Amino acid sequence: MSIFDKFLKKDNDVDDNLEFAQALFDCLKLSVGFGSEGSIQKKAKEFVKNAKDRHEVLGKVIELCQGIENPEAYYLIGTAYIWKGAKFRQQAIFYLEKFLSLSYPETNTLFRIYIDLGKAYEGEYDFYNALRYYLEAKNVNPSISPSYAHIATIYVKMNKLDEAIKFLKDAKKLPYYKPRKIVSPIDGKVSYDDTFKIVIDSYLKDIEEKKAKGYVYRPRKNKESI
Repeated sequence: MSIFDKFLKKDNDVDDNLEFAQALFDCLKLSVGFGSEGSIQKKAKEFVKNAKDRHEVLGKVIELCQGIENPEAYYLIGTAYIWKGAKFRQQAIFYLEKFLSLSYPETNTLFRIYIDLGKAYEGEYDFYNALRYYLEAKNVNPSISPSYAHIATIYVKMNKLDEAIKFLKDAKKLPYYKPRKIVSPIDGKVSYDDTFKIVIDSYLKDIEEKKAKGYVYRPRKNKESI
């Protein structure tokens, strides 16, 4: 018997398994968005403390949720596979897309799922679906710059440098390109967040230089993690 078996209920109660799986995520500080506090959190902390590494904890999350047919289980399994790394992209895609087919989460969670799916498909060299999910992420929250960087990168990998350049130039016309004024609620000091502008300008410059040099993207023969 494994040292961790004592943490599992013998009747495999669905609610308890999901709550425990969520508690394990909370202990790993992955913030996947479900769960509640209680005595099960203590069990989760003990489990994580005794686990040999993070992958063992993520494996237990998958084991706890396997066979449970509801969106929360699909999300927890899919997120666990995302965090387990490149070798598990296809499993992550399967469960996260299954989750999305049955649920529509709040904006921050949805944005993160779209980005995760975009990265997973990009790692599988499926640039069409990678672009599709990165565009979805941008549409969910157009003020966040990483999705623009991902989209431009995919256009480059599709050898559509002109489209990448046009896309980024269009982004410069958006209100988010202008540095955002921030007033501290503590001392009233004013600062400016120009992250969006920096990201757009940096990627635009890089891609324009690539085009000038006649850059052509050629996929590696052996897939490697991104």
